[in-house]
Amino acid sequence: CCKKSIGRTLSIYAADDTLVASSFVLVHKKTCTILVSATDFSNRNNGANTLLIDSLIGNYIDKLENFNFGGSSIQSVGEYFKSFGANTVEYQFVSWKKHPKLFKLLGK
Repeated sequence: CCKKSIGRTLSIYAADDTLVASSFVLVHKKTCTILVSATDFSNRNNGANTLLIDSLIGNYIDKLENFNFGGSSIQSVGEYFKSFGANTVEYQFVSWKKHPKLFKLLGK
């Protein structure tokens, strides 16, 4: 992603240069998608992650058509994303079963 200039990292550091929050996003085809987002547990309630997401949205609001939070199966995280104005979108689910003959055909 980084080699093709479609992956970006945004991080927030404390005054003592310790990492507080960071996200890796994919920016492709007029959509910014949060792939990974993490916050230091000791700083979880200081608003760093909210600042991070707000900065991402602010950076791309005029350049992109969609901002994708990437979803979550954790209800509280989903509610947090909705606080930014996000809408829930259902994704298709694909199930893969072991098919040895198919693997041989595809070359593993």
